[in-house]
Amino acid sequence: MILPWRISTRYPGSRSESRSAASATAVSCLMGGSVSGSADNAYGFTHTGPGEASGRQLPLQGRGLTAGVGLDQGGGMWRTRVLVAALASLSLALGAAGSAQAGVGLPPVVSHVPTQEKVVFITIDDGWNHDPEAARILSEKRVPVSMFLLPGATSYDTAYFTGLVDQGRATVENHTVNHPDLTTLDAAGKDAEVCGAGERIAETFGKTPKLLRPPYGAVNDDVRLAAKACGVKALVTWTHDFTTWGQTPPTPQLKAGDIVLLHFTPTLAADLQRALDAAKAAGLKPAALMPHLRSAGLVP
Repeated sequence: MILPWRISTRYPGSRSESRSAASATAVSCLMGGSVSGSADNAYGFTHTGPGEASGRQLPLQGRGLTAGVGLDQGGGMWRTRVLVAALASLSLALGAAGSAQAGVGLPPVVSHVPTQEKVVFITIDDGWNHDPEAARILSEKRVPVSMFLLPGATSYDTAYFTGLVDQGRATVENHTVNHPDLTTLDAAGKDAEVCGAGERIAETFGKTPKLLRPPYGAVNDDVRLAAKACGVKALVTWTHDFTTWGQTPPTPQLKAGDIVLLHFTPTLAADLQRALDAAKAAGLKPAALMPHLRSAGLVP
């Protein structure tokens, strides 16, 4: 059984766009962590933490999930009266909680790490351009970095990335196989992109990634559910993008816990240096991302 519904996402430079989404996995009406807009996040998503409301699951086929209320086991049709009752109970639960939140038990979406430490987090995406100058800066300045890599981008010069990883300050994380907008894919497509990339990264670098950066920052609960099924502990977006796309963007004032986005492009060395200078000006130091996600209670 596939249940269609509407999901609204925001992209930079465009109006809110309502998308149809469907899942062959499962849709949970248990209420918990939510994704909401953030002025600092170019794609408008941030994790606001788990809530306390609870509801009942709408039954669909899924990874290790069983049928719940509303499914006629004999004919395979929705029992409308039971479904309406479940939705009514859900509405009451939402009113008691005071806010509409979704996705309990799903990995959080993180665009900023709550911390009292004077740190920022350097992340670099894709991997198509293997600039030795950028690698030199990362090495000489001992910069902790999370690299969200596309398997195909690393395959023709794997040594460039293993050299950084072997120094002990770089980690390789998941950025899908082909860089699609995951919210536009069906369940099988999401699985192929996220699980497929994780498997290939594990084969190449010897460790399964636990963080996912959804391409374009596009995420919804369906994407979070697919990510969880692939072993992802958190979906990491960003606070500020320092990448030069044509023209050098304005340099923002960094704050503790900010996540800096860069890309493996020909301008990476200059973009990286600009980000490091901005961090220094704010009295901040680059730090490893995963330990601080754990300290903040965002990942187990």
